[in-house]
Amino acid sequence: MQRRVLVRTRDLAGFRRALVDRATAGDPIAARRRIVIVPTRAAAELLRQTTEAAVRRAGRHTLLLPDLLTRDDLIGRLHA
Repeated sequence: MQRRVLVRTRDLAGFRRALVDRATAGDPIAARRRIVIVPTRAAAELLRQTTEAAVRRAGRHTLLLPDLLTRDDLIGRLHA
């Protein structure tokens, strides 16, 4: 089942925290079933780095990331 979530925050830092929280919520297998759509591949890389840093600060040693895709990447994956 597809589910979209609208998240409101006060500032950019809050938005980043919300993205990291959503991307890493639940058990590791749940994260692999998730897709985060970002505007560019550079944004995907920045989100990956931000997420990894937040997880390290939280004292966790392992992380499974959801797929970080651009719109074009998603369309290509769905087409395949």
